[in-house]
Amino acid sequence: MAADPELPDFDELVLERVQLQRRLRELERRLERLQQRLASFPNEVAVMQERRVATELAAVVARIDKIDATLVPFRLTW
Repeated sequence: MAADPELPDFDELVLERVQLQRRLRELERRLERLQQRLASFPNEVAVMQERRVATELAAVVARIDKIDATLVPFRLTW
């Protein structure tokens, strides 16, 4: 029986979500360290790094939310 081309690859989505969760924790720790550094020693380089990490963090959260929105309707029907 062939897989329905309309359905997402659930295994791939779950694996991506696990990888993103790990990356999310790393980014949260890094952002916290950068914010502490900025509070003690503000400088332009640290500000740029903080913005870059915050942007990546937001992108990771958005992707996790998108994956969850794809997976949750299917979980509810199990």
